[in-house]
Amino acid sequence: MRVLADFSLADLIISMMWFFLLFIWIWLLISVFADLFRSEDLSGGAKALWVIFVILFPYLGVFVYLIARGGKMHERALRQAQRSEAEFRQYVQSVAGAGGAGGGGGSVAEELHRLADLRDRGSSATRSSSASRPTSSRGRPDDLIQLTRPGVALVGHRGEEPATASSPASRAAGRIWSLA
Repeated sequence: MRVLADFSLADLIISMMWFFLLFIWIWLLISVFADLFRSEDLSGGAKALWVIFVILFPYLGVFVYLIARGGKMHERALRQAQRSEAEFRQYVQSVAGAGGAGGGGGSVAEELHRLADLRDRGSSATRSSSASRPTSSRGRPDDLIQLTRPGVALVGHRGEEPATASSPASRAAGRIWSLA
């Protein structure tokens, strides 16, 4: 049994090198599995054979995979990153309503006018009993217009500029009664 006093600086450096090599191998193994399952040009059977080969012969399997299919690993990772970024941008535009891919389009003022027109025609989806409807500062529930978006609530009276939840003056004036 070795005592800590017998552990030299060279032993420490060698131990650190082995730990570093183990860490690199685990990283390579994860990268190989990620690339293997990301690959669209391999069938399910070929993927299963690669997985079995890498599990049965860990070091040899990883190195053979890197030699056989390593040249295209970067291209597959780049395509996946571009696809993920495009999906993320499309989602953000659709949620933010930036008028882009599938977005709600239009400005906040246009959406408020459209909501007021719907209410005037009596086809508003937010129709409920007047007892459960919040009242405005003027005490008339029919005079209140509300539009909510993720993180923003817009409330105002017909003919006024919409108040936003981000303006402290609007909150102090009592125009905002609901946050989504």
